[in-house]
Amino acid sequence: MSAENPENPQLPEPVKFQGHILVAEDNRLNQMLIGIYLDKVGLTYDLANNGLEALTLAETTSYDLILMDIMMPVMDGLSAAKEIRAQWGDREKAPIIALSANDDEKHMEDYAEAGMRGLIAKPIRADHFYRAIAALLEERRAAYQQAG
Repeated sequence: MSAENPENPQLPEPVKFQGHILVAEDNRLNQMLIGIYLDKVGLTYDLANNGLEALTLAETTSYDLILMDIMMPVMDGLSAAKEIRAQWGDREKAPIIALSANDDEKHMEDYAEAGMRGLIAKPIRADHFYRAIAALLEERRAAYQQAG
């Protein structure tokens, strides 16, 4: 899948992807970190500082994946994910992945109930981040090929 990373032999060098991501995250440091990770694998992205901004962007822009922080001002990530899913009806237009430090069973059930397809735990680790987005982007690519 990827070559060894000379900067850190523990982590593989990420492969390049194609796609446009919505990052709903209110913390500037996390926004910068996620941006660096996405840039490194060739993905473009839009930033939303809260769930309401994410909802508005999801209404007007096509995304391949949505990364949704759970704890945000104005509208939290669970509410935003539910609203986005309601807009889409029965058809999932893009998988939504939760961004949260809360990874216990109860929270995972809440994320799934809101229509989220997984979790990237905080603090964000590169290997977990890339593994989570790679799986869903590959799934979408395969679905497009099958449909086309």
